[in-house]
Amino acid sequence: MLGGSGAAPTSAGSGRTAAPAPTPAPTGPEASLALAPVPEPPAITLEEAMQAVLEHSFDLRIAAEQVTRSEIQLRKAWALLLPTISASASYTYNFPSEEVYFVDREQLDQQALLYDSIAQILEQSAMFITDPDERQAAEERAQQLRAVAKKLSDTEPEPVTINPPHVFGANVSVAIPLFNGRAIPLLKNAYEAVDLSRAVLAQQQASLLYATLRTYYGAVAAQALVASARRQLDAAQAHRRTVARQVELKTATRIALQRADLEVVRGEQQLRVAEQAYRNARAALGQLMAREEEFEVVEPGALPPPPPTADVEALEARALAVRPEIVAQSAALEIAERMRTEAWMRYLPSLSLVGSGRYNSNTSGFINDPFTGAVTVRLDWPLWDGGLREANLRETASRIREERLRLAQLEQKIRAEVRGNVADLALKEKAVETAEHGYALARATQADAKRLFELGAATSLDVIDANLAAFFAEVELTRAKLDLAQARLALAYVLGELTPEVAHGGE
Repeated sequence: MLGGSGAAPTSAGSGRTAAPAPTPAPTGPEASLALAPVPEPPAITLEEAMQAVLEHSFDLRIAAEQVTRSEIQLRKAWALLLPTISASASYTYNFPSEEVYFVDREQLDQQALLYDSIAQILEQSAMFITDPDERQAAEERAQQLRAVAKKLSDTEPEPVTINPPHVFGANVSVAIPLFNGRAIPLLKNAYEAVDLSRAVLAQQQASLLYATLRTYYGAVAAQALVASARRQLDAAQAHRRTVARQVELKTATRIALQRADLEVVRGEQQLRVAEQAYRNARAALGQLMAREEEFEVVEPGALPPPPPTADVEALEARALAVRPEIVAQSAALEIAERMRTEAWMRYLPSLSLVGSGRYNSNTSGFINDPFTGAVTVRLDWPLWDGGLREANLRETASRIREERLRLAQLEQKIRAEVRGNVADLALKEKAVETAEHGYALARATQADAKRLFELGAATSLDVIDANLAAFFAEVELTRAKLDLAQARLALAYVLGELTPEVAHGGE
């Protein structure tokens, strides 16, 4: 039968211990590999584990993007109250172009003939005027009329382009909202949505920190159970060596040695189980930290602090004041109430001021100035929208009732969590006291059994039973401390005390 690390194989049919066969020493490259030191995995403290979880969690990064998106929505809400400026430009090619002649060659000749005839009449009448000044004035008017007639005769008819082939246009408009009743509640809801998304982020941070703390303390407890299993194996191996010496001295039977060997085998199995549990606990913690490399955990040094007060009502009030879920649900209720205000605001008109400036390159027609502008005061008042506003009012009223019920349900749940965790914490504290007392008794019994066995006043079975009792008492104490730590963590979680500051050493 094979024993533990302190046991050697026995030869069949005798009580003598057979010497193990020597193992040849490795040579060549194998020797250098065998002698190369294996690096110890780094130790991760509790604070480092929490910081790693906060930095690498996909859930937190998604929640942070939701906060960013809500802040962007806030900027959109402001757009309902701020002026808007728009500009546009256009180019138009017209085919065919349209031209209009308002005067032709015949009309110009007739007008020239008319002016020339009037000038001739003035010249003839000037011959009969006796006053030299009046005669000169008449002659000058006649000359002016002949000049106009000559100009009309020399003028070629020009068309007026109504629709030119190439037209360039531009427009700039500024719209200033003077009154929009819906914009105010929507803007406030946008701010509230930012607070809501931040509260959701805080709630996810608290949940991850709680899971990290529970997992880390579980890994520390698993590490302690490995140490307990090693001590149990050491005690079993030491007892086996003592029994082996007594067998050689003919003061103990071979049955006692076989029983001691069996306890060594059990101790080795318990150690393997404890080590596997420790590996599983570290793997769960590594998954939270997004870490695949091997690492060790470090004993935090002390259990989580107890609650600040034993007054259950004060703890309930504290939890209801700071829990992120309450903050988020309260924000959701305020958003629902403002949405009802926004539904009422749909009955009011909206008033805006619009200023626009236009440019058009087509100035050959009836428009002389290419630049024009206009200022408009616009009032929009929806008188009937098919019953949509009434439906929105009923919908928002139902939404408010729903959010109030959710808030009341959440408050009831948190109060129950606080009361349950306070009661559970008291039970776990009593369990630690009982486990410490039991472990002290088991250790004393173990020491007495070992001493009495060496004196011949106790049997090997007494020592084995005492060792097992001490091991199970130590395991029970470790688990009781883990339960107490997790109970305090659970109470800290329901009180809303698990914030990112805890991961950085804050109180």
